Amino acid sequence: RLSLNRQAFCKGLAEATALNNAQIMYQIDVGGVSFHTQTEVLQCYEGMLAAMSSDFSNNLDHMFLDRDPTWFPLVLHFLRTGDALLPE
Repeated sequence: RLSLNRQAFCKGLAEATALNNAQIMYQIDVGGVSFHTQTEVLQCYEGMLAAMSSDFSNNLDHMFLDRDPTWFPLVLHFLRTGDALLPE
């Protein structure tokens, strides 16, 4: 039984590794604070981030936004989930 569990784990690990290797991660510097996300997240809605991330095809893996980073995690959360979290 332990052997079967190990085989299933190794298979799942190999699938997860392949999936992670297929995804492209980008660094976004927002007002000096570094955020990391995937191109699919940035391009799921039309707008400035989608337009800027389309330039990543030119072998760029980072961008800089001269904005206050305080609320950017909420922007990323919305892009990832579709849920808008608003500060109180």
